[in-house]
Amino acid sequence: MALVQASIDSRIKVDQGKNETTKTPSLQDVKVHMESSGAYTGIFPEIFKLLNIILVLQVGTASVEKSFSHMKQIKTRLRNRLNDANLAHLIRIAIEGPELSSLNFDEVLKVFKEKNRRIQL
Repeated sequence: MALVQASIDSRIKVDQGKNETTKTPSLQDVKVHMESSGAYTGIFPEIFKLLNIILVLQVGTASVEKSFSHMKQIKTRLRNRLNDANLAHLIRIAIEGPELSSLNFDEVLKVFKEKNRRIQL
């Protein structure tokens, strides 16, 4: 890894010309350099795979916090007997469903009545 770091550092200095300030390369820089040289991917295949995995992982926890927030709104004291499957479905609807302001309730009611009528026949 030190070889990769030294090679990237020297490339950054060359790119900057006479400016001697260097920046610490990002993981994306390391991956691009490993791909472009080709030699490092053969020598360090596990490190290359690890870089690919790290670069696609989520950095933040906002989506997890949003899910727990929706779960807190759905699973209240009065709804504490929801099974896991129903709770998961309700959370998915809350997160990915349409905005209530854009939902046409008359159309939903019409579709629901039609499906209910078909079931009774």
